[in-house]
Amino acid sequence: MRDIVSHRPDVNPANLPVVRVVDAHSLAHRKAPKAAACDAADLVDALTRLQNPTIRVAAAVCSVSQSYVVAALRLSPAQRDDVRRGERSLVSPKPVKALPAPAAAPTVRFSFTRGRLSTLR
Repeated sequence: MRDIVSHRPDVNPANLPVVRVVDAHSLAHRKAPKAAACDAADLVDALTRLQNPTIRVAAAVCSVSQSYVVAALRLSPAQRDDVRRGERSLVSPKPVKALPAPAAAPTVRFSFTRGRLSTLR
C-alpha cells in the first residue's frame, strides 16, 4: 500500500477514511464553491485521488494554457523530455514558404486625346 502523506499534522494514515477516487470530468459539474473548496482540500490532504485528468484541469494545475498542453500531447515522451531539457521547442516552427515569382504585368500605355485619358494595349 502506498504511503499517504498529508500537509496537516493531525492527519495520519491511522485515522484516514477510505480514499475516494474522483473523475476529473465530474469536477466541472460541482454544485457550490464551498463544496468545491472542500473537494480541493480533500485532494490536498490525499483523502481524494484525481482520476482521468482533463486538459483543462492539467493546464490549471500546471499554470499553463490549454493550447500548450495540446501541443505537448502531440509529442512523444522522448520529445517531451527534450523540451524539458531545452533541446527542442514545444511547437516546431512552420516552414517558411517562398513567395511565388511575380507574374509579368501586362504593359499598358496611356494617351491623352482631346482631354480624355485612354489606354492603348
